[in-house]
Amino acid sequence: MCKPAYCANENCHKRTWWGCGNHIDSVMSSVPEADQCHCEPHNPLPPGVVPEGVKK
Repeated sequence: MCKPAYCANENCHKRTWWGCGNHIDSVMSSVPEADQCHCEPHNPLPPGVVPEGVKK
């Protein structure tokens, strides 16, 4: 099951997903496009970990 997460890349820290990859649409559908991470490669932090300086 996929869960919401933050990108681990220092220059991004936008919202992304963590997990199996089969539920990406359901996780990301509530995140505005401007707040979504598009980094390659996909590099999420574990669910529940919020990067320092990022407001929830």
